[in-house]
Amino acid sequence: MVAGERGVFQAIERRGWGLVLGCTVLSVFLFSPRVTLGLLFGGSLGLVNFHLLKVYFTRVLKGGRPRAWLFHVAYAGKLVAIAGLLVLALAQGGLHPLGISAGIFLTIVAIVWGALMPAKGRLGVRQT
Repeated sequence: MVAGERGVFQAIERRGWGLVLGCTVLSVFLFSPRVTLGLLFGGSLGLVNFHLLKVYFTRVLKGGRPRAWLFHVAYAGKLVAIAGLLVLALAQGGLHPLGISAGIFLTIVAIVWGALMPAKGRLGVRQT
């Protein structure tokens, strides 16, 4: 991973955590505790998944790794763990499904926002 790419990924993660925490605080005043906790859970799950994707692809795409299959197994295990956490969160009834969905969506917003920022400079738009 090039230093510039690392900065983009770190910026996406920072923006993501800022969005999740900001929306969670706002949600405390606007929605029920189930929705607020769902938002925090979904956002955290999405951002941890994004971080692990970064780690996974950095290690798998690095040359000279004879045991890349271990990373594939770990990736599949991560997906099973995420599915299990979602099933538990929804089956217990403690977290609202729309809150979880909104939290995961905040990760997508952070990724798009972070991806557009470097492009903004190349398009001649002044960054502040």
